[in-house]
Amino acid sequence: MYATNFSNTNALIEAIAKMPKPWALTPCLGKKNMWTGWRETKLDCQELIAAIRSQTNAEGKKCAWTGVSLVTGPMSGGIMAVDFDGPLALTKYFELSGGVSYPTTKRWTSGKPGHFQIL
Repeated sequence: MYATNFSNTNALIEAIAKMPKPWALTPCLGKKNMWTGWRETKLDCQELIAAIRSQTNAEGKKCAWTGVSLVTGPMSGGIMAVDFDGPLALTKYFELSGGVSYPTTKRWTSGKPGHFQIL
């Protein structure tokens, strides 16, 4: 079970404030997006922050949110993420791109060698 404490909550709210306004965000529990309707309706930023502060879901039930997820696609202006799941994925990318590197953009990792995502 994931737990959220006061400092985690403040860190999430600070991170939300730094996100570009056009991006659709949803609270998540671990890696799971559990907000009802997150695929269909963009969650208002203030509603998202209120849910994180109160640790409640769309139905008002207690839910220990541990992070926020970016909803890719049309709701976020067409943004997409590319997931590299290991060293062979990067090799394949360069093969398919003719050796052209991916653009300089936001990038994050789980810490596993060769595993990362880019926007």
